[in-house]
Amino acid sequence: GDHKSHQSYVVKNGSFKKVSESEDFNSLGLFYSCVTAFLGFKPMHHEGKITGLAAYGKIEGLENIPQPAGLSEDGMRLKNNLINYKSGDNIYKIYFKLLFKSPVHLLRLITSYSAIQFQYALYVYNQFLKKYFSDLKREQLAAFAQNNLETTFVELVKTHIKGEKNVNICLSGGTFGNVRLNQKIMELENVNNVYIQ
Repeated sequence: GDHKSHQSYVVKNGSFKKVSESEDFNSLGLFYSCVTAFLGFKPMHHEGKITGLAAYGKIEGLENIPQPAGLSEDGMRLKNNLINYKSGDNIYKIYFKLLFKSPVHLLRLITSYSAIQFQYALYVYNQFLKKYFSDLKREQLAAFAQNNLETTFVELVKTHIKGEKNVNICLSGGTFGNVRLNQKIMELENVNNVYIQ
């Protein structure tokens, strides 16, 4: 929350130390919710249907489709791969894209840079889905989204616990309602216990 899509803490002897965080527009959960809406379900409510549908799909043949979400270079933060920050995807570009998309919505957001970035992330995720998945089966998109979620989050967790043994992990937030993701984290070699709030 609070304009963040992820925060990681190390907790020892009752002391909390934040080690990384990701802005909300880099959210993997946001992409998963976009997939939920794109497939005709209710976002922020029916994501479990995507998880179930993914079991019937295959990601073979989708290798050339870019991963919409991933990790920063150091592996510590989530990253929206569809926004090229270095090429000039800046606030002015975002304003103009949103202006043509929804002038009324833009006026409500004009005072919040983070809210503009979040709306732009929604926009680029939806454009991505239209471009690559309009003609493919729903099961394929669900499998693709599930694979992206699992791969990215497992790598994020592995980076954070590297070199540690018998790690206890506490997970919180809507994304961790995804049982397949939680199973993958529990199966990591140096994980002792996983608690999901």
